[in-house]
Amino acid sequence: MDIKDESQIPEPRGLDRLYSEVERNGKTVERCFSDLSREEQEKYLDVLNNEELKNVCYELSNTIRIIAEFFRFSCFYDEA
Repeated sequence: MDIKDESQIPEPRGLDRLYSEVERNGKTVERCFSDLSREEQEKYLDVLNNEELKNVCYELSNTIRIIAEFFRFSCFYDEA
């Protein structure tokens, strides 16, 4: 996927638990936040208050940590 094309819809992966209803091929479906296009993410975030936005950040942070733990991934190098 070309990251510069913000309208492109990502392949559904279901990585986070922040679900929203969107239209896909004329049908309403539930997709998680990370499976939305940039435009759909903006619509999702535009209606949230500060506390709800904080919760989105916490949930996405938790998702990143779970994935990193599963794959034993870190951006830091051992200095041993």
